[in-house]
Amino acid sequence: MNKTLTMPQQAADSSSNATIKETINSMINELIVSLPNPVQLTSEGRRGIIARYTAVLEGNFIYWMTAAYISVQSEEA
Repeated sequence: MNKTLTMPQQAADSSSNATIKETINSMINELIVSLPNPVQLTSEGRRGIIARYTAVLEGNFIYWMTAAYISVQSEEA
């Protein structure tokens, strides 16, 4: 069963949108700079990073996907 969600059009405040985009881009750049340089990582270091992220994500994945599934079926989503 397919559902189509229509969103009301809102007036866009271009200065507000520009500020939000600048903030997001700044946050993304700060995050990227804080990451380790992949060229300098050993294969053991790369495996360690993957293992840590897997351990963190595995326990919450089903809950996150269930919440996402429920939210996209709501009118508000």
